[in-house]
Amino acid sequence: MSNIEDWLTLHKVSGVGPKAFQSLLDHFGSASNALDAAKQASNDELSQAGINNRTINNLRKASADSIQADLDWLSANDKHHIIALDDPSYPALLKEISSAPPLLFVNGDLSLLSDPQIAMVGSRNPTQSGRDLAYQFAKHLGSSGFCITSGLALGIDGFSHKGALDANAPTIAVTATGLD
Repeated sequence: MSNIEDWLTLHKVSGVGPKAFQSLLDHFGSASNALDAAKQASNDELSQAGINNRTINNLRKASADSIQADLDWLSANDKHHIIALDDPSYPALLKEISSAPPLLFVNGDLSLLSDPQIAMVGSRNPTQSGRDLAYQFAKHLGSSGFCITSGLALGIDGFSHKGALDANAPTIAVTATGLD
């Protein structure tokens, strides 16, 4: 299993998005090995991992100093979790996409990630009919055992979450960049 500090450090490197992160894992076998290689390997070896020169320079400067806020967040509450791509808690279907996020920051019940889910997304400015339908669909599907997953945006996303909550069903809000 992963060393979360190394995963966070690699995740913070400018230019290392999901695809570059996966290339480094594929080439070096782990986040720890990739960080070690950044200190010891030649630019040619790092470029063989599919990393461009600018990212190589950033990788060489990688420091665990940049992850303290994430570690503080993780330790601040038992409901805070950081799930790496190689963690058994990482959602299996999400892992299958070509640019799966290397890390998930979870605030809440980690077991919901393995529940049957249905994603509901749509306009931020829906019609009244759209709002009502999103709410009713989410309420019905939530009552039927589905966890309603959406983006927490105004509009369809918000009405979907509300429908799930009114059915006392679980709901997951996914944000690409965090709540802050």
